[in-house]
Amino acid sequence: MNRTEIFTLALGLKEPWFIYNVEILTNDNSVKELHIHFGFTRGSKFEDEKGESCPVHDTQDKTWRHLNFFEHTCLLHCSVPRIRTSEGKVRLIWRSAALLSIYMFPSSIYRVRLSHWLIV
Repeated sequence: MNRTEIFTLALGLKEPWFIYNVEILTNDNSVKELHIHFGFTRGSKFEDEKGESCPVHDTQDKTWRHLNFFEHTCLLHCSVPRIRTSEGKVRLIWRSAALLSIYMFPSSIYRVRLSHWLIV
């Protein structure tokens, strides 16, 4: 199993999403950072708010801060698709299960930690 397969499993990515690059870089403060770059298969369609399959209009580059990988800061990079909806509007897709799970995972960890402190 190679590194892109490992991180694909760890992030729970499913078709049409895939990881195309994983690298550890050193930032200006000599701190190592893990950078994971992922995208989607060309020609993919995504559902709009009505559940209808829509073509990709264009993409916007986004970067998310994820949980650390061991002691390394982890950053996720993606060209997020904007779709042309069934109503003819252009929308950035946040409804994709893959993107939502990646985006929401750190916040769910913080909620669990907060709830732990409130219970104790």
